[in-house]
Amino acid sequence: MRILLSFLSTAALFAGGHALAAITDVEVSEFEASGNVTVSYSLDADAIVTCEMLVDGVAVPDTALVTLVGDVNRKIAAGDSCRIVWFPAASGLTVSGKVSARLTAWPLDNPPDFMAVDLTVKNSRRYYASAGQIPFGITNDIYKTDILLMRKIPAAGVVWRMGQPYPDGENCATGNSAGSTKADILNNETGHMVSLTNDYYAAIFMTTRHQYWRMTGTMKGAYGANVQHWLTEPVAYIAYDGLRGAVDGEFPGWPMGGHAVKADSVLRRIRDFTGIESLDLPTEAEWEYACRAGTGSSLNSGKECSDTTSRHPDKNMAEVGWMQYNEPNRNAPMPVGLLKPNNWNLYDCHGNLFELCLDWWSGGDDYRATFAVGWENGAVTVAPDGPDNADGKFSKRAARSGSHFYGSGWSRSASRIRNAAPDDDTSQHFGFRLFCRVDTEKN
Repeated sequence: MRILLSFLSTAALFAGGHALAAITDVEVSEFEASGNVTVSYSLDADAIVTCEMLVDGVAVPDTALVTLVGDVNRKIAAGDSCRIVWFPAASGLTVSGKVSARLTAWPLDNPPDFMAVDLTVKNSRRYYASAGQIPFGITNDIYKTDILLMRKIPAAGVVWRMGQPYPDGENCATGNSAGSTKADILNNETGHMVSLTNDYYAAIFMTTRHQYWRMTGTMKGAYGANVQHWLTEPVAYIAYDGLRGAVDGEFPGWPMGGHAVKADSVLRRIRDFTGIESLDLPTEAEWEYACRAGTGSSLNSGKECSDTTSRHPDKNMAEVGWMQYNEPNRNAPMPVGLLKPNNWNLYDCHGNLFELCLDWWSGGDDYRATFAVGWENGAVTVAPDGPDNADGKFSKRAARSGSHFYGSGWSRSASRIRNAAPDDDTSQHFGFRLFCRVDTEKN
């Protein structure tokens, strides 16, 4: 064994008063026979620790870091005997030169960009600072079956336009509902400025059949002819009441409050298994911001719809979403993760299955009543969560994304519909994507 250059250690310096942990006493050593590298360190407070390896001062590729094991890429308790082992040869890398390590201690309330929740072991999570560090790659089937992979959405304090451009709208005149005109649709998708108060995690994929089984022990539907295809399809026939239920006095208030669910709900079982108490559906605003990923166009690719007419193909939509005429089997959704993702690595935000949201659906003047006073002149609506329904005026939940069964007009970033089924009923066209707070390890 030989002792190498000690370390380059950093703490994650973020604004907003996040508590920092200090990494000290770092030592890097290499076992000459095997080429394996050990990094030992001390940590003065609980933190999520990530590691970069350098050779002669140059960072190795992220893909070579998938063989890091030990006290890394997860919440690490404070202590003076922390240890990481790196197996460079296992990732195809031959090390020739002076090895050093750059360690980062992430505050528990501001973790790395990616969280991987193990669905085969209770209360087990790992974190990665970049997509390249994720073992096997984001689109590997393991993240559609046995692991729930989530991406941090940088939302806090960002002002953005929700809905269609105001007042002229976008190309959505047909195909959104029977007899709808562009004016009808724009009336329910009025553009207004919005700001969200917190970052949050969103699942890379909609929840699949296999993930649903892993989290709940229940398999929805009978196996199809192609089992792997069937297992990685988004799960459907989900009733809002069965998924989370409504709890008296607990109106959902994403992302900081209102997360109570019924004791016998699916989300209660999912939370108990994963240990993440804030796992939930998103509000419409949370969903649309995550879908857009910084774009203001009809599609999160930065492009506009090319043809929203029902039963017409749309070549731009076909790049990012399953809909009529690009979906080979119109009677069923497609496996997740086959088309292009958005800028934040989220897949299938357009088409495939509608995604349930927390908000009660409201349209027209009822919808605009939830905006900030002066919205027409640019006033910002902060953390909207839909209308108050104390008087029982509204009966259906909002849904986003679109469906493989319908045209591209249903699947734009701004498109919003009411769930066809009441809260206690299901539909073949509706599924869900999980969201949660970023301070999972702190709570």
